[in-house]
Amino acid sequence: MICGFVAGSEELRGWEKSDLLQLFLDTQPIIGSLDSFGVFFTKEDIRSAVKIGACNIYHACLHNFLHARNKGVLAELFKSARFTVRMKHYYDTGDYVASFSRLKDVVPDEDRQILLCAASVADGCNSDCFDGYSLMLADWAGDIIRTMH
Repeated sequence: MICGFVAGSEELRGWEKSDLLQLFLDTQPIIGSLDSFGVFFTKEDIRSAVKIGACNIYHACLHNFLHARNKGVLAELFKSARFTVRMKHYYDTGDYVASFSRLKDVVPDEDRQILLCAASVADGCNSDCFDGYSLMLADWAGDIIRTMH
C-alpha cells in the first residue's frame, strides 16, 4: 500500500514529535532519507503518542456514541486505535511491529481484542454491535488515559 506525504524540511523539524514518530517509523522514503533531519525520539515521546492517541479516540468515540451514532466513524476510530495499540506495544516493549497482522500475536489480550474488533467493524457493524463496540473502545482508551499519567 502506498500513501504519499509531502512536507517541507522545516515543517517536519517543527512537527509535534509524538505525532512525527509514527511517520518516521512507518515511512519508507523512495528518494532521500529521513535520517538527515537529526530527529531523535525519547521514551516520553512514545508515551505522549500513546496517550494522545487514547485521548483522541476516547473523546471522539464517546461523542459519536452519544450524538452522531455513525458506524463509519466508529470504523475509523478502530482503525486509529490500531496505531495506538502499535505505539503502546512499542512503549511497553521497545519492539516496533509494523505489521498489524503480526502485532495481534504479540500484544496483551485487551489490545488484541481492539485489533480484532477493528477488522470486524471494517467489515460492517450492525446496530446491535455499535453500542458494544463503542463502549469497549471507550473503556480501552480510558484505561490507557488513567494509567499513563
